[in-house]
Amino acid sequence: MLQIAWINTEPDINDAGTAEVTVWDPIEQRIEVVRADTGIPLTGSSDDIVNRATELLKEDGWIVHSVEPDPGRGYAAIVELAPTEKTRQPRMTRRAKMTRQPLVFGVIEDLRRRGYNQSEIADMHGVSRQAVSWHKMTYGGHLTTRQMVNKAWPWKTTNLHGKSKVYQRLRDHGEYIATGGSGMNETKIKLLESWWRTLRDKNVVVEFDPNLPPEKGISPHGGFAYRERIPEDGDLIIRKNEFTNLSEEGAKIWRWPSDELD
Repeated sequence: MLQIAWINTEPDINDAGTAEVTVWDPIEQRIEVVRADTGIPLTGSSDDIVNRATELLKEDGWIVHSVEPDPGRGYAAIVELAPTEKTRQPRMTRRAKMTRQPLVFGVIEDLRRRGYNQSEIADMHGVSRQAVSWHKMTYGGHLTTRQMVNKAWPWKTTNLHGKSKVYQRLRDHGEYIATGGSGMNETKIKLLESWWRTLRDKNVVVEFDPNLPPEKGISPHGGFAYRERIPEDGDLIIRKNEFTNLSEEGAKIWRWPSDELD
C-alpha cells in the first residue's frame, strides 16, 4: 500500500499538451505520472484536477482507495493507492530521475508558500522538523529561486553578457539545482540537458573573463568561453580564475547534477 501520497494539483502543462501529475510517496520521495492528453488538460478547480489525476492513476493500473481533497489550501489531496497485477510503474521523466533526493530547498520554499509548516513538510519527506530547519538555514530556503541563484552567481556580469547562450544555460542550471526542476517548463529542461551533454561529450567547462572577445554562437558580446576540463576543475562546470568569486553555496550549485546523463 502506498500511503499518504501527495498529488500536485497544479501540474505542469506544456505547449504540446503534456500533463504531469506528481504523486508524493514518502518512501520513494516522488513519482511523476506523465501523460499526453490531447484536449484534456489538467485544469479547473482543485477537485476537478484531483478527479482527473485519479482517472490517470486508474488508467495506469492503480487501485485508488480514497481521495480527500484539501479545500483549505486548494493544492493537495491525500490518497491511498495499491498496485494491481497489471500495474505499470508511472513513466519517470529525466527530471524525476535526476532529482530524487530527500530535500530540495526550492521545494521547501514552494510548500511554505502554499501554507505548509515545517512539521508537515518534514512528514512529507520522512525527516525530522529539525532537518527541514537546518536545510533552510544551510541552503537559504527563505530566499526566492532568483535570489538564491543571484547570491551564488560567481562573476560580475553585465546585461550584454546575459545575451550569451552560455549565460542563459548557466542560469537555467542554477534554477534547476535550486528547485529540482520544479516550475521549469519541459523546453527549458531539454535545452539544459542538451547543454549538459555538450559539456560532457566535449569534456569542457565554462570560463568567464570580461576581456574575452566575442565568439560567434557562444558569446556575442564576449566574456564567456569553453575550456578543456582539467583535474583542478573537479566536478565544477565552471573554471575558477581571478574573476571568479565562488562561495560555499555556489560550489554546491555550479557543479554537475548528482546523476550522470544517459
